[in-house]
Amino acid sequence: MIAHMTDDRISIDALEAQLKRIAEAELQQALQRLPDLSDEGRLALKILTNRIVQQVLATPQTAIEIADNTRQQVLIDTLHSLFNLE
Repeated sequence: MIAHMTDDRISIDALEAQLKRIAEAELQQALQRLPDLSDEGRLALKILTNRIVQQVLATPQTAIEIADNTRQQVLIDTLHSLFNLE
């Protein structure tokens, strides 16, 4: 059985996917400019980009979770508009 996903979860997941694509592309560009970076340094940059994505997601996710239904829909619509989410 497939679990029903709410609009807020779908929206946060879509934003997370978009942010991860951006972060990965930027990470790859940075790593190309730093060919001598150690494996430890590469891992540190990967962890850093993942933490930034999670920090960016935290505020809209919390705002949507604590909002009443009407406000929640406004926030979801705004999120989709601001980040051009599908």
